[in-house]
Amino acid sequence: MTAGLFFLKLANLTAGQQAALRDMATRPLAADVIAHDAFTAVYWGSPFRRDSTRIVAGLYFWHPKPNGSGHLPQALAKIPRGRDGDTRNESLLKDILAAPLVGLPPLLFEAVRRLRADRVPVDWPQLLVDLAKWDRPYAGDTTSIQDDWANCWLDSTTTVSGRP
Repeated sequence: MTAGLFFLKLANLTAGQQAALRDMATRPLAADVIAHDAFTAVYWGSPFRRDSTRIVAGLYFWHPKPNGSGHLPQALAKIPRGRDGDTRNESLLKDILAAPLVGLPPLLFEAVRRLRADRVPVDWPQLLVDLAKWDRPYAGDTTSIQDDWANCWLDSTTTVSGRP
């Protein structure tokens, strides 16, 4: 199964299943039969890590806007800064980069919430691939995904703001 097929399966869930997965992003894992069944239906046959797939499935319905591109830090860099040189997104990204996979859901929820507020799309398939490598880089990777995200942020903010 590809990331694209995973998101196609997500899109075909009922409104109740989508709501259950959306709720999953905002609270600790609990015994929620509808969310479990919906997640199992889309996860079955996926080559991606269960934990990372569960995080993405929970976040997706908060901001399913299509056509995102690149890593999450590139999307965050598209959010305009306030006149006072707002560094909230940079602080959030630092917290994300320092967190283990199990600590990511509330931080990523905040990132998705900010992106939704500014109508900046998320590249959901890329996020799924990135989170699958969060604590376990693939063989042959020369850098961690956290290093890749930090470099993307630096490259994007330089491009967006014109800072050296």
